[in-house]
Formats: sequence, C-alpha cells, structure tokens
Amino acid sequence: MATGGSSASRAPGRPDRPSVLMPCPLELGGARLSAQLVDIGYGGIGLTLPDTAERIEPGMLFHAAIEGLGVAEVECRWRRGNRIGAQFKDEDALHGKVEAFLKERSLSAE
Repeated sequence: MATGGSSASRAPGRPDRPSVLMPCPLELGGARLSAQLVDIGYGGIGLTLPDTAERIEPGMLFHAAIEGLGVAEVECRWRRGNRIGAQFKDEDALHGKVEAFLKERSLSAE
C-alpha cells in the first residue's frame, strides 16, 4: 500500500522520494530475493532487504519487479544494514512509467 510523505532512506544530497510500501521481488544472478519497496523517484528506488540478503552491495546490478511499473534494471548505490538505495540504469526510458506510477497513487517526486 502506498503512503504519502518523504523517506528517510535517501542518500545525502538527494531529493526526497515518495514513500511506498509494497513487495518488490528482486533477481540477482538467477537468484530471487523478496524485498520491500519503501520509496521511489524518477532516478531510483529504496528497498528493505530480508535479513538473509547479504549479497547486494554498492555497484551490483540486479532486476527489481515493481507492480505497476514492470521489471527495471537497477544498480545498488548504497547500503546501510538491510536498506539499500538503487539507481535505475535507464532513467530516461522509465521516466514516463514512474510518472504514471506516482500519479496513480497520488504521489509526487521532487
């Protein structure tokens, strides 16, 4: 379920991204992980990983399946405990889809 407001998971110097809370399956090298999408913006997403997910570190590429957006290739930019920030690899191609995703949920990205 999506919720309004800004996220505390943003990287320093980056604009706040609208908060959401929904399942977000990840695929990394053929392995599938369950994660929670906690925020989304035009440039990327914030995720909470399960406690058992040790393998995603900054610089790693993986795919995130986001309901209402589709599967996006992302790069982990930072990790703090079980929280990560990931950047869309093709921000331009996803811009319209992210805009529709946010509009459908009455959210806005700064």
